[in-house]
Amino acid sequence: MGHMGERLLISRELFRLWNEVRYANPYYKVICHPVQREEGEVPLPTERWGNFYGFGMDRQVIVLLYVIPTSEEGPRYSFEIVNDEIWLFYDGWFYRTKRVSDV
Repeated sequence: MGHMGERLLISRELFRLWNEVRYANPYYKVICHPVQREEGEVPLPTERWGNFYGFGMDRQVIVLLYVIPTSEEGPRYSFEIVNDEIWLFYDGWFYRTKRVSDV
């Protein structure tokens, strides 16, 4: 497992994903999307959140956190906020992160 035990840092001054991506002073945006309930409706690829893949099916709203670099030094990321976890669906993998206390 390539990212087991690695950390995600989300702060006002810094965004760091594992030890591979680092954005200074990023923009963050939180958007709530209602869950589609119509049978047979296939959402666009940009709207395929965890519930599409069978995760978090009981939610009424999908809460997304968008991370946008200030100087376009890398890609934008979107995460799902689910209770006390941050979810990332990336490159065919499902990552769940939990808050850790400062040591």
